[in-house]
Amino acid sequence: MSERRKLLLLYICGIALYFFTNLQRSGIPGSLFNELQSGLALTAAQVTMLGTCFIYIYTFNQLIAGVLNDRYGGIRMMIFGAAFFCLGSVLFPLTGSVWGAYGARIITGFGASFMYLAMVKLSQRLFPETFPQMVGIILLLGYMGNITANAPLSWLAADIGWRNALLTAGVLTTAIFVFFVLLRRTVTLVPIQDVKINFQVYKDFWKIKHNRWMCIYCASNFSFYFIFQVIIGKKFLEDFCAVSGSTAAMSMSVMALFAAVSGIICAFLSKALHNRRRCFIRVTGTYSAVALALLTGCVLTDIHSPWLLLPVTLFGFTGNLAPITVALLSETNPPEKTAIAVSFSNFASYFGVSIGGSCVGFLMEVAAPQRIGDILVYGKWSYAAVLGFLLLLSLAALRSVYRIRETYGKNIYSTIE
Repeated sequence: MSERRKLLLLYICGIALYFFTNLQRSGIPGSLFNELQSGLALTAAQVTMLGTCFIYIYTFNQLIAGVLNDRYGGIRMMIFGAAFFCLGSVLFPLTGSVWGAYGARIITGFGASFMYLAMVKLSQRLFPETFPQMVGIILLLGYMGNITANAPLSWLAADIGWRNALLTAGVLTTAIFVFFVLLRRTVTLVPIQDVKINFQVYKDFWKIKHNRWMCIYCASNFSFYFIFQVIIGKKFLEDFCAVSGSTAAMSMSVMALFAAVSGIICAFLSKALHNRRRCFIRVTGTYSAVALALLTGCVLTDIHSPWLLLPVTLFGFTGNLAPITVALLSETNPPEKTAIAVSFSNFASYFGVSIGGSCVGFLMEVAAPQRIGDILVYGKWSYAAVLGFLLLLSLAALRSVYRIRETYGKNIYSTIE
């Protein structure tokens, strides 16, 4: 087998590993909220922390993951990250304590934080002429993990139990990783580069007002999508909206599908609209505020309607504007600082999720839940507190949304303050 074919096979294995990072990130707590709460005897805050402790470590590692991938190359960093990811994925369903669960999730998140950028570096090596398109394909296939983490994972957990379902995913991931390591021994690795960590570049990026507006938009809008998709969406639909568990799980899968295709759709629409970017930022930012106002109003007025799954599901279209935000960041920063800009905006997005997700877990406990069998059902005031908090964040973020500049596809960084 030629070197090129071996690298392509490694690439396919890498995409499969990235698929499972999305499944682990979205599935816990996500579609397994009730199962984890009853199986580990957790409060709502403790359940949401299973998601946010993964995101905390994932978030802060973004500031060094890019530098380490530039230094050591995609294959080395994929092996490093995937080793920790597989360990955490197998340990989590085997643990019997909340602290063991937190530890396993931290290990999983630590490993996952290196794997996306490792695939980006490998794409750059294998497909230099079609690099942007290949990154889009990686994201699209990765979001299939988000889709699988909802209805399919929920159905599998109902059939064989949540521990067996997650252990199956962990074992499959480990098998792919072992094959990746064995195949890696037959290919030539790129030389180690002299790249060092320098946090001053991030300080310089943050000093620019327009960059701060972009980061506020990324942090807020992605957080709303992620909080519904991964933390409380399915639980909210079941507890308050009179939606069955299977329908709620399917709605979350549809939301993930919307997120998977929205980036590609917006990229083509932007091109058709003469490279306009700002309109997509404004539409999604405004939608978030309007949808959260609608949901908050319905909760406060006791409108328990299954139709509320529609505005929740449509958050999928706001969750993946990477082609637009990356383009804007590259066109409003010097070319040599584009990677820094994208890296920091990614950090801001997940930092928003970390803080927002933690707050949501505590806010759900403002009113005592009602126990029905082994399931805790949260009521009006719990969800009013959560949605009201998200609504206030969306209204605060609107100021930044409407200050972002239009570029029409041109580099205007010399005029940016």
